[in-house]
Amino acid sequence: MSHTAESEESSGLSQEISSESTTLLNEEQIEKTAEAIQSLGTSPKLDLTHFAAENSVLQGLRLQMQQAVYQQFSGSLSFEVKPGHRYELIFRLGRIVWASGGQHRFRRWHRLVGEHCPSIARKVLKLQALQPSHIWEYQVLVRLLAQKRIGRPQAAAIIEANIVEVLTDLLQHFNSVAHPRQHQGGGYIIEQPIIIPSVSELLSQAKQQVDAWDEAQLSEYSPDAAPVLQDGDALAEKVSEKTYRVLVHLLKGQASLRELTRILPQNLVQLSQMLSVYEQQDIIRFVLIPDFPAPWPKPVNRKSTKPAMQLPLICCVDDNPLLGRSMGKIVQKQGYRYMYVQDSVKALQEIIEQKPALVFVDLVMPVISGYELCAQIRRIAQFKDIPLIILTGNDGVVDRVRSKIAGSTEFITKPVDEHKVAATLKRYVGKKKPKLMISESP
Repeated sequence: MSHTAESEESSGLSQEISSESTTLLNEEQIEKTAEAIQSLGTSPKLDLTHFAAENSVLQGLRLQMQQAVYQQFSGSLSFEVKPGHRYELIFRLGRIVWASGGQHRFRRWHRLVGEHCPSIARKVLKLQALQPSHIWEYQVLVRLLAQKRIGRPQAAAIIEANIVEVLTDLLQHFNSVAHPRQHQGGGYIIEQPIIIPSVSELLSQAKQQVDAWDEAQLSEYSPDAAPVLQDGDALAEKVSEKTYRVLVHLLKGQASLRELTRILPQNLVQLSQMLSVYEQQDIIRFVLIPDFPAPWPKPVNRKSTKPAMQLPLICCVDDNPLLGRSMGKIVQKQGYRYMYVQDSVKALQEIIEQKPALVFVDLVMPVISGYELCAQIRRIAQFKDIPLIILTGNDGVVDRVRSKIAGSTEFITKPVDEHKVAATLKRYVGKKKPKLMISESP
């Protein structure tokens, strides 16, 4: 097929899948699916009794899904794990039929299509949608089935693998998830599901993956992180020449652990275990990488404006809101913008998104301590030189040494002194107060 023909075909398919409705070619199967759903009655059963009741994380997610089943809910359960990272579980009459969202929504889509439909992956991944949709990937599968370009087993494999991966991520983050929101109608409705998988089986697979990850002592790592080689000489001493050449080519911070399993022979847990050992020896480091661009045009801002010059942003991570407010007054008095994060679990993502010029970090916080947060920040390449100032009520030698090892820049003892904070800002952010620049936009 010529490039022109392929482009026209992709363009036509893009227009076809831009609508929110979905259709299938096999009407008999549609009727059977509808009859199967109707036969469930008003109280469909969800067999999850074989899960351990003491597993509070699994129990929490299970109860949320049970509620959707009992209500014969059609639409989306929306879970926000981190600011800007939202997962969607799509239901049709109380049965889960698709899942979307997450940190790497489109990387996941590319990976699963390439794994299960390699012969047409290049064409499918070029498809563009005319408007955003939470079920865009599902619409592509529906159209490919209708055109007989893929088989039902391929589509089913992609759907189940996608749902399991989303459930796995949700189980790993569920303790920090806000109460889910229900969305009905619009882009969340799948009228005629390709398959209706077993919720209990999908949750069981997700739980097995989470258990395997935890048993391998990988809970502090993300399967969406990308390894980067730091010390090539040290790596060369530990692996064969052939393996070294392969790893040097792959460990460039461009592919996540999940993506590397399509290239390397190990499964996700085996590969992550091996690389985590090298990370602990400072041979490699893990970095967060962005998702692929969404397959629809970015909204155009038609206003002709000139951007205002931004004041340096100072961040404070502390579980005490009183200290957060007092630090804000001091920082803003010095002429800087201020950002306060009370929840240490959300702090890393906020820092990545807002890119502050300096971060004050409380040493003792629930869930994630100041040591751990500093170490997480230092693993990200763009923040390797950012000033990290520890706030502590215990000015001991041990704390200072541990903080330095974790990557902190300096110590300030509590209660904080305004003059010390001002001097620290002057030393690390600028010797002069920044001047406030007014935007010239109308």
